[in-house]
Amino acid sequence: MTTTNFLEFCRSRLAHISPVSQHVTGEHTQANQMHPLVLAYVGDALYELFVRLTALGHETKVRHLHRMVTGLVKASTQAGILKNIEHQLTEEEQTAAKRGRNAKTGHTPKNATVVDYRLATGFEALLGYLFFTGNDDRLTEILNLAVSEGERIIKSSDK
Repeated sequence: MTTTNFLEFCRSRLAHISPVSQHVTGEHTQANQMHPLVLAYVGDALYELFVRLTALGHETKVRHLHRMVTGLVKASTQAGILKNIEHQLTEEEQTAAKRGRNAKTGHTPKNATVVDYRLATGFEALLGYLFFTGNDDRLTEILNLAVSEGERIIKSSDK
């Protein structure tokens, strides 16, 4: 499944859910008005599914798939991704990431530092923001960049 088909599939499924369908119009205003934790919630799901589908192209053993995916989606890796790509983001994208990073989650992370967890939330909010603005080309670019950057981070931490 290509990234474009993946995003079209996600958007078509969401269009049938009435409370969410009003936000799937691709308007920046609506994405800017959504709560940053809602953006992060959707961004988290998008990223995890994208990483899982991408991993299928690299590996067939479930144990290796799981290790690859968990490495890419854990908070410390997502935090590193955001730090490394931040300079490539537009002002609007940086604002979306900052809104997610600064949102109060109401709990303490178990397997991550507070700083990494907040940066990871910012990364996920960025993905949710791009999804709801309908900017599929940019979302595809960021998703692919995130996976390659995440793989680089994992390789450098294994040394």
